[in-house]
Amino acid sequence: MTLGLPTHLIAPTMSRVIARAAHWFGLVCLAGALTAIVALSLAHPHDGLWPTILAIVPMAILLVTLTRHHTVLATVGYLVVGSASTYIYAVTILSDQPLFPTTDLFVIALPVMALVMVGGAGASAMIGLAWSTLGLVLGETAVLLAAITTGVEYRIDPFAPATYLLIAIVLIATTIDNGRAKTAQQFIHQASRRDGIIAARRELGSRATALLHDTALSHLVAVASAEPGPIDPGLRSMIARDLERIIGQDWLLSRDAVTGTSADWLATPLAASISAARASGLTIDVSGDRTVVSRLDSERSEALALAVSQCLINVLRHSGVTDADLTISADDDELVVAVTDAGVGFVPAETETPRLGLRHSVLARVEGVGGSVRVWSTPGTGTSVVIAMPTSAAAHDDVHGSPASASSPATDAATS
Repeated sequence: MTLGLPTHLIAPTMSRVIARAAHWFGLVCLAGALTAIVALSLAHPHDGLWPTILAIVPMAILLVTLTRHHTVLATVGYLVVGSASTYIYAVTILSDQPLFPTTDLFVIALPVMALVMVGGAGASAMIGLAWSTLGLVLGETAVLLAAITTGVEYRIDPFAPATYLLIAIVLIATTIDNGRAKTAQQFIHQASRRDGIIAARRELGSRATALLHDTALSHLVAVASAEPGPIDPGLRSMIARDLERIIGQDWLLSRDAVTGTSADWLATPLAASISAARASGLTIDVSGDRTVVSRLDSERSEALALAVSQCLINVLRHSGVTDADLTISADDDELVVAVTDAGVGFVPAETETPRLGLRHSVLARVEGVGGSVRVWSTPGTGTSVVIAMPTSAAAHDDVHGSPASASSPATDAATS
């Protein structure tokens, strides 16, 4: 019952809950006493019973005040006024001796039970139990004095002691439960901290793996799509920059260093094509630097998106799998997108029917804006399509006229 609360809030919260319940129970007892007075007045009309209302009403008002303000002064005031009210109430009821020959009656015990319920006002269970004990003693003393005044035989009614026993059990059980809850919460907090540490380590490992995967794979794709010879200075600079980021610790501070997700990326046609493929049931793992896509002009950006969309459609239709990897990388003059699947694959040279999707929707569209396409596929190991797109007009002729764009054996075989 208390495990969901912080340790320092258990005792005061439970004290308020018990106090509210006890005080409402006391108000119910006082309401029962007033109801009994009205019933007796209607059954035996005489003026002697009506003054008891003036005794019960102030007691109820003070109990409501105690419910809202748990102070020692309010508690003492309630006990003093309640004892006097109980005495007046008992004297008035017992004055009709033929009807009430002894004091062991439920109607006499009602205000005493309300006094016992003062125990909920304690700051702790033991203080509350002390207040309840005092309430029981004062209530029974008031009834005893009323019995002496009216000459009625005094007998202890079992309802008041039973009420005292009930609240005593509740208060003691709450004390024990609070102690157990504090002990249990220590273990819960320790377990929570351990889980947090494990989650943080797992998150750090995932981010480190993702960063290494994205940069290393992007570099490999960029090197594979470059012309034979020395590495382009721009590509060399990008590799050096990524290595500095891996060795440094800036990537620890922000997930954006790994994911590269931004509003600019989400607004690109390529992001829309990926979303459409995902909506069709394809799971796509996008890695690399997404922000470089914004370097393309609108014509090349649209052509790249349509070409990638056709590659993803081919994965769904022909690969036999429902997941693909898409990697994005770039240097100063060229952007490279690789679409890879682990499906059934094919032998480009042995393909009998023209692969119109690759020929028209991918190769022709990309080459039309100065880009190039390479295709690798092996039966049983999957297919990789690498699309290289120039990011500036200066790079248009170099990319369009390179062997990779027009005379790649893999491309020619795949589109023949």
